[in-house]
Amino acid sequence: MLCTQDPVVRSTLLALERAVEHGLPDLYAEHAAHFLALHLICWGSTSTRETGRDSKLLGRVEDYMRANLANPISLADLAGVIDRSTFQLIRLARRGWGQTPFDYLTRLRMEHARRLLDTTDMSTMAIAIECGYNNPSHFATAFRRLSGYSPTEYRDLGHE
Repeated sequence: MLCTQDPVVRSTLLALERAVEHGLPDLYAEHAAHFLALHLICWGSTSTRETGRDSKLLGRVEDYMRANLANPISLADLAGVIDRSTFQLIRLARRGWGQTPFDYLTRLRMEHARRLLDTTDMSTMAIAIECGYNNPSHFATAFRRLSGYSPTEYRDLGHE
């Protein structure tokens, strides 16, 4: 059983498993091992204490995001919540969430949009605004990118 939340490690190990199944040469595995070692040195070498602190910081950032889904949010706003630089915030987010702060914010906004589409009869425009999008076209594009459906298609299909 794989005991990591790191999406890079997970996907690399899955690729190695497929490589073995397809009989690829050992050179493939050697390069993957070098890649994983470098990745872990750069991104995964945190102590348990540091990981716990990072988790608390990211929890504060997530709380701020959730409380402000309808508002414009900048990297500087998010970094200010935890008194870190934007670079430090991005590094923390990649290490803890496996994605950038804006990708995570978009995911939170789209989860909120799905809940609203599932449980209310709010218009798509109202949901867009509630989720921080003043332009319904940008909202629909973001929603489709993450769900595979436009907001209207999603609602019509009755996803609950």
